[in-house]
Amino acid sequence: MTLIKLKNILRERKVLSVFDFDDTIALTDSWIYVMKNGREIKKLDPAQFAIYKPRPGETFDFRDFDKKIRNPRLIKQNAQLLMKQLDKARRQARGSRKVTILTARRLGAPVTSFFRSIGLDVYVVPLGSANPLDKANWIEAQIKKGYDTVYFMDDSPKNIRAVDNMLRRYPNVRSLTKLIKEVDYHSKLSRGHKPDYYQLGTSEFKPFDKSRDEDVEENFADGKKPGRKGISKRVGIPKKATLTQLAKLAKAKGEKGRMARWQLNMRRGRKKAAKKK
Repeated sequence: MTLIKLKNILRERKVLSVFDFDDTIALTDSWIYVMKNGREIKKLDPAQFAIYKPRPGETFDFRDFDKKIRNPRLIKQNAQLLMKQLDKARRQARGSRKVTILTARRLGAPVTSFFRSIGLDVYVVPLGSANPLDKANWIEAQIKKGYDTVYFMDDSPKNIRAVDNMLRRYPNVRSLTKLIKEVDYHSKLSRGHKPDYYQLGTSEFKPFDKSRDEDVEENFADGKKPGRKGISKRVGIPKKATLTQLAKLAKAKGEKGRMARWQLNMRRGRKKAAKKK
């Protein structure tokens, strides 16, 4: 999986960031069942379904996608990008940036419920259709509402082609589409590779709370500066705040919380570096 840097195209007036869900943002134990003459003949995961060409007489059963999401694993880099865009949308003027999960699922409730369980408030649009044109048509409708920069990430080549073809009709719209290539995670794990996803509920990834959710855009533990001098004083952070004080202030919203989290990361980082020496 590749994390796309969007800093060159995300300076436009109105930005639309659209992400597929299954096998793009998260892996789940949901299957698409291939049916023929009323019998199940095989089952496909979302990545396999994205490139599957049905034979005459075959139909699809999507019953797993109407249920509560089972065993979700967030795909690290793509989930990080989603969270960054959500954070930017909160910081900017209302209506200038829209972040959407656009899914072929018939019901959006299982996806919305999943995101809420990890502390993310995400706008989910269920199309109830696997037709690539439906995703292209939805994005086109947003362009007609004034969005002049479009980012689209999906694991289906068909969906990417449909959106690319639609975007050619709008030469003044800046856009970037990204095809997420299928990865056999089970095969990678069997060969000893480190997982590329977060297993929720483990020590590696803990559910987000609101204060942590606002900190997804930046991690200053590596010593990077926040960019503007004097802001800590302006937002009310004491000059010689203790780690305990900073931890409490880090729960605040907006710039105050962001700066407190930055200072906390820096102080903890220095502490670790000192111990190593």
